[in-house]
Amino acid sequence: LNAMNALGAGCGGQGNRELVQLQLAYHERWASEPRTWDLSLCSLGDDGVRSFLDEVLIQNQFLMGTEKKTRGSADDDTDITALYLSDNRIGSDGCLELVEGFNTYKVLQHIQLLDLSSNRFGQNLPELFANKIGDRGAAALAGFLYNPACSLKELRLGYNSIGPAGVKAISDTLASNTVLRVLSLKNNPIGAEGVAALGDALKTNTALERLDISATGVGPAEIEGIVAGLQANKTLRVLNLQHNNLGEQCAPFATHAHAHTGSLVH
Repeated sequence: LNAMNALGAGCGGQGNRELVQLQLAYHERWASEPRTWDLSLCSLGDDGVRSFLDEVLIQNQFLMGTEKKTRGSADDDTDITALYLSDNRIGSDGCLELVEGFNTYKVLQHIQLLDLSSNRFGQNLPELFANKIGDRGAAALAGFLYNPACSLKELRLGYNSIGPAGVKAISDTLASNTVLRVLSLKNNPIGAEGVAALGDALKTNTALERLDISATGVGPAEIEGIVAGLQANKTLRVLNLQHNNLGEQCAPFATHAHAHTGSLVH
């Protein structure tokens, strides 16, 4: 057993604390196994993020330190490597709390996949579950990506009300980040400025392999910046542009992009 899933638990209030305590007990029992924690659709909210940090990360850091001393296990044998927090009513405050935890607790610095997307199951998911970290939360995550200890390879931020400012913060990080491989910004109002910032980041980024900017309102005028970025980029293999306002003008772009990336462009 190497994963625990609390999908749809619908926890709230005291349930948040009880859920993370259950995760803690699970982790203590299986501390030598890879860590994948799924708290999707649990309605945690910002207070739930604080419970997660207080009840799991702080105590786990002690428990894991004890396990390593007695078992002699390597650091990455017990650290959390995947964290699913989609559809949890997490806002910018909760995101800032989470990032502070990432920067503070070593147990979280080996995370390779972070899912903070809101409507993973479609646009009709009730607003009750929606994450909305916004530009402020995106900027905080960008700061974490600057951390030399950050091991994040996949970041899912779809449906989070992230605008141009938040995308620019992440894009500025991408310009020099050499770890992140997959980035999803789908269904965010990133605007022309956000698209331009991503295009500039692609010119110097040497790590990103998949970028999802589907349903972000990208049009023919905005896409030129992405084309310019692809001309210089050597690593991007998949670019998702589905459900945007490109129309027939997308065909020449797709041909051009494929010639430079050798990948399927949606």
